[in-house]
Amino acid sequence: MKHPWDLPNLLKRYPAIPGKKSFAKLERQVIANFISKEYQIYTREYNVFYLYRQVPLSGRNIVNSDTTTEKASSQLLWKRYNESVGSLVRIIDKPLQNRIFRQIIDPKLSADLFKRNSHVGFQSIASLDQLLLDDSFLRYNNDTVNTVETYMLGIRLNTNKYISGLDEIEPLLEETSNMYKNLDYKSLLEIAKKNRKSSQGKENSGVTLSNRNVVKKFLDRLALSKIVYPLLTSNSQWLIFTTSNKNNSAV
Repeated sequence: MKHPWDLPNLLKRYPAIPGKKSFAKLERQVIANFISKEYQIYTREYNVFYLYRQVPLSGRNIVNSDTTTEKASSQLLWKRYNESVGSLVRIIDKPLQNRIFRQIIDPKLSADLFKRNSHVGFQSIASLDQLLLDDSFLRYNNDTVNTVETYMLGIRLNTNKYISGLDEIEPLLEETSNMYKNLDYKSLLEIAKKNRKSSQGKENSGVTLSNRNVVKKFLDRLALSKIVYPLLTSNSQWLIFTTSNKNNSAV
């Protein structure tokens, strides 16, 4: 059977009367294309993304996520977390498709950076101090079993929207001793301790933070949250901070 000229290229790969396997493959590919386009829209509209995972509370065993009760509990926890951040972050209801999202951000990123059963949230910021790095956002619990934990933060660099403080990160680190240049947990904590006192004084007085103090506050929060392993994507479009140092796949 000859396909009409305007039939989508995707469908031309399949017979006129496809079998069950062909339909299943077509369905998976259509869904994957839809999800990919959705992620592309969000990464263009927003300049920050957060990756979250659900972890058991300290001292508790991981609950079987396949049970109906646990699925309902998990859905309720994500719903409540979504409500807690309100309009500050656009959280996608469905679990993150790790492979598809990684292809959009940078295919060279290590797959090990992305946790199972993750969710993604998007935010637009004009300054680093607008990032949701307070403990109430990084670790949220309104459940007797599990906690929502932030484990990755991405800041888009190829944007026309200026982000206050972003261009001060490297100069600030260069002014400190060489031991602080690697941005590991210990070095960030030292920077945070040195600058916390002066930063708190300006915050409490209501004075607008300078770009330099915005960066100090940003590094302080990163140190306390342990999201301290930085990497630049191979396309130089995203600056990413994670809780894992498995970043050797990125350039």
